[in-house]
Amino acid sequence: MVHFIGATKPWHYEYDSATCQVKETGVISPHLLQMWWDIFLAFVNPRLSRHMPGLVGQLALLQVRNFALY
Repeated sequence: MVHFIGATKPWHYEYDSATCQVKETGVISPHLLQMWWDIFLAFVNPRLSRHMPGLVGQLALLQVRNFALY
């Protein structure tokens, strides 16, 4: 289990939907950050609804093409 402590969270980083990769961070471990995005897109995002309030509703609108969980 990993907890991302601090003001900058995984969803604050730019994600390239063409390559299915998080842009270089320099702060958080790139491997852990990529793993968070892979898990989020495979298991969490499909269960979100755009009708949910706040950030959750915004994340539900996220569309990523050619996603594959490695």
